[in-house]
Amino acid sequence: MKKLLIVLLVQFVVLPLFAQKMVLLERKNSAKTTKFYIGDALTYRFNGEKNWNTAQITDILPEQHILKMDQFAIHLDSIEALLRPKHKAVRVTGGALLTFGATLTFASTIALLYNEKDYNYGALYGGAVLSGATGWLLLQPKKVKLKEKHRLRMVEVKFPEVEGQ
Repeated sequence: MKKLLIVLLVQFVVLPLFAQKMVLLERKNSAKTTKFYIGDALTYRFNGEKNWNTAQITDILPEQHILKMDQFAIHLDSIEALLRPKHKAVRVTGGALLTFGATLTFASTIALLYNEKDYNYGALYGGAVLSGATGWLLLQPKKVKLKEKHRLRMVEVKFPEVEGQ
C-alpha cells in the first residue's frame, strides 16, 4: 500500500512540475538570496521616481528580463529600489514590543487616574515609549537600493521532462 501511495504521489504531484520561475534579490559577496515567486507582492520604485508602487507578480519572463505585475509589464532594469519585509522573527519581536509599549501606557494611565502614588510614572511612560518606538522601528520594511551592492536576477529552474507525459 505504501509503494502505491509513493508511486501516485510521484505521478500526480512531482512529475507535472517541469519548471520554477523566481526573481532573486542578491547581495554582493553573500550567498544568501531573497526569493520572490509568482503570486508574491512586490513594493518597488522606478528609476528617478519618488513614489512607491505595490503590485503582485503574475508572470516572470527570464529571457526578456520582464516581470508581469498585475496588468502591466516591467523591465527588470527599470526598478531602482525595493521595500523588503524583515525576517519573521524580527517582525514578531517588533509586534510584541509595540504591544507591550501600548499595554504599559494603558496600564500606567489607568493607575494614574485612580491616584496610585506608589509608582514612578516617568519611568513607566519612558519605558513604554522606548518599547513602542523600538517595536515600530523593527516593523518597518528595509529599503534596498539596487546599485552596486544589490541586484535583481531572474531565474528559471527547469526539470527534465519524463517520457509518457
